[in-house]
Amino acid sequence: FFDCEIYPVGEQLYRRLAYKPGYIVNIDNPLIPRGEMRVKCPLCDRFLKRTEGWQSKNKSFRAQMFCAGCGKNYLGRVRIKLEFDGLNIKTDAIGEDVTAKKE
Repeated sequence: FFDCEIYPVGEQLYRRLAYKPGYIVNIDNPLIPRGEMRVKCPLCDRFLKRTEGWQSKNKSFRAQMFCAGCGKNYLGRVRIKLEFDGLNIKTDAIGEDVTAKKE
């Protein structure tokens, strides 16, 4: 009826299927590569300088940052997800118009 071949699967496949990925939310976790927690400016593509300490919020790390190239303030965000194959690190910067304090 079916003209397909059946291949035996190993224990590796079952471990991959059973693995549940999760976000790292503790800044003191030794798995966090400190050199990867750098955010680039969306305008001039230079690395931003952190002006405040990291805060853990909504499964990400956030900090106020400043770009020396274009002189703008940003909210830098780093999300670190622990997956079966290793860490998945995503970074982005939110512009100063979003981070301006409402009065």
